[in-house]
Amino acid sequence: MIARFFSPRFIRRFGVIAGVLFLFSVADTFVSGHLDDPRIIRALPGSRHAVNGTLTASVSSKEELRYRAGSKGLHLAFVDLRGRIWRGELQADDTIDPGDYDLQVLDVRQQAVEKPGAHRVLVFDSKAALNASYPSICRKTIGIPPWWLVIGTLPLLAGALLLSYLHSVNNEALLERQGIFPIMKLSRLKDRWEVGIGVHGEQKIFAGDLLRLLNRSLEPVGELRIHSVRDEMALAVLDLSAEIAPGYFVQKPPASSASGFKV
Repeated sequence: MIARFFSPRFIRRFGVIAGVLFLFSVADTFVSGHLDDPRIIRALPGSRHAVNGTLTASVSSKEELRYRAGSKGLHLAFVDLRGRIWRGELQADDTIDPGDYDLQVLDVRQQAVEKPGAHRVLVFDSKAALNASYPSICRKTIGIPPWWLVIGTLPLLAGALLLSYLHSVNNEALLERQGIFPIMKLSRLKDRWEVGIGVHGEQKIFAGDLLRLLNRSLEPVGELRIHSVRDEMALAVLDLSAEIAPGYFVQKPPASSASGFKV
């Protein structure tokens, strides 16, 4: 079983680390996505980037579009035009100087079909400077988009949950082989505790059985007698003065002493 290879402490730590990384990456993706301006294009000399924009006036085909860039080292090739939405590929020459440049789309009549400065092209001299310009903490520190961290940590989180589930199932099976069952239901009524124990597995519980009451450390703290079994739930009652709390267990004695025992 998996519990032989991974201790509960390891599983808990692994789950906490995976959960924190996942939540952090999701938050970073959400926050940086709202802080970043989608009209900003970050580039390095010699790089290519897919760009798109929305026109304020319709044109019949992409051949009627042209652009005006703030540097001769920027070149925009229009790829598609659907309705008022255009798509293109922006290329930054190897010789372009780092800086902040405007990119404006025009029609063949030289009429502005987008607001001036609708796109800004930020050219950096190094990958480190480019990553540092993003609002994302992931991008600033480790140089990758935060959604990549979401994709990477999601399987880790799922694995941690699976390990925890397998360990729980294995631990429950080990306890049941010793006749130990968790208390599934604990209700405080006006004059008594009502206790419910799940009835399943090889070890059965029947009405009239006298069981040990164990605390979370599996130490005996009392006893209780089952008064009925309904819908795979064994029910018992205890005085309000009895020591009991959520997370306690019961233990069925060996068949030879089923009629009763002392704690």
